[in-house]
Amino acid sequence: MSGVETLVNRIGRQNYLALSLFCYLIADAFFPDNHLLTYTILAMLIVSGPLATGKTFGERWVTVVLAVAMVVLGYLSSLVANHHLGLIASLVAAAFFLDMIYLISKALLKEQTRVTGETIWAAINVYVLLGLMFAFLYTAVLAVEPMAFSGGILEDSANPIAQSMIYYSFVTMTTLGYGDITPEIQVAATLAYVQALVGQLYVAILIARLVSLYNLSDKEQSS
Repeated sequence: MSGVETLVNRIGRQNYLALSLFCYLIADAFFPDNHLLTYTILAMLIVSGPLATGKTFGERWVTVVLAVAMVVLGYLSSLVANHHLGLIASLVAAAFFLDMIYLISKALLKEQTRVTGETIWAAINVYVLLGLMFAFLYTAVLAVEPMAFSGGILEDSANPIAQSMIYYSFVTMTTLGYGDITPEIQVAATLAYVQALVGQLYVAILIARLVSLYNLSDKEQSS
């Protein structure tokens, strides 16, 4: 195996994708006004995302196109105050995360005989990707209707909309529900309860799946 193939295989592992996702979350939280840094780190997903999720050339090509479009449109929308551009950028980002969720979930649900570190990282990545997908869906709703949500955090001019929606998304998915951001229209409220339902079902189904795989692996080793 050549050095390039070795590098591709390593970057294409789920832990590298997880690193890219958590670096993005940290940059967005601590450097919200540094759009160049945020989108530079997000660009890591152009490499780690397709390699970790797509198993065929077609799957990787679609993921790359969505990733590039997400980064370019996202950076442009941060420079130009245009709600149409912001809406398109948010929807493309949501589509990119949905694409990766589908590809990783498809691999997780395939018949396996062992629970490995790669399996655990893949499960973590799907959960984080779900949170980010809904965050950008909420941002898209706000681009159409600026009064779709209310709350002190959103009214704070120093707190960017995208960062607030990422926070709201994960609080909603974990059903923590502080109540500091509240949906004010039906579409926003519907997305919120759908996300809460998806988050709870995902955890329940995932644990059942991993336990069954672990038991199967344990039985095979003991036989």
